[in-house]
Amino acid sequence: MPATPANFVLGGAKIVVGTDLGALVDGTSIIPTVEILTFDIEQELSVSRAWRISEKITIDFTLAEPTLENVKIAWDILQAIVPGPPRTLSISPGQLLPQERVVAMSSFEPGVASDARTVTFHKAIVETMGPLKFTKRELATLKVGMFCMYDYTTNNRVGQFSDA
Repeated sequence: MPATPANFVLGGAKIVVGTDLGALVDGTSIIPTVEILTFDIEQELSVSRAWRISEKITIDFTLAEPTLENVKIAWDILQAIVPGPPRTLSISPGQLLPQERVVAMSSFEPGVASDARTVTFHKAIVETMGPLKFTKRELATLKVGMFCMYDYTTNNRVGQFSDA
C-alpha cells in the first residue's frame, strides 16, 4: 500500500473524562495487552497449541494541568470540591474507590478545526494514580493510568475508533 498523507494523524491528543482534562505532556498511549496460554508436548519442538486467555487495554497519559478537578478524576476521589476561598478537595482513607467513566480521546493539532481521529472507551477506571510531581523550574504534572472494561450495554464492547 503506498503512503497516503491524508492518513497521517498529527499532533497530540485531547482527553475528555466527563470534562476536557486540558493540556497533556509526553504524549498519550493506548496499550493493548494479550495473555496467551501455550501448550507444549514432549514430541514437538515448538508450541503445539495456544489460547488467548485475556485481553486488556490501558490508557496512559500525563496531565500538565493538575487542577483540583483533574486531581479528583485522576485519583478517583468521591468527595466534592468545596468552594472557597480557598477551594479544597479532601483526601480520606477508604475514599479512593474505582469509578467507571467514559473516556474519549481525539487527535489534536492547534489551528486545525476538526478532530482527525476519536477513540472512545465506554467503561474505564483509574488503575494507576501517579504522583503529583512538583519539580523546580518544570511544570507540575500528574500521571494517570486507566484500564478499559467491557460494556455489555454496547455493541462494540470496549470502545471504538472513528475518523472524521
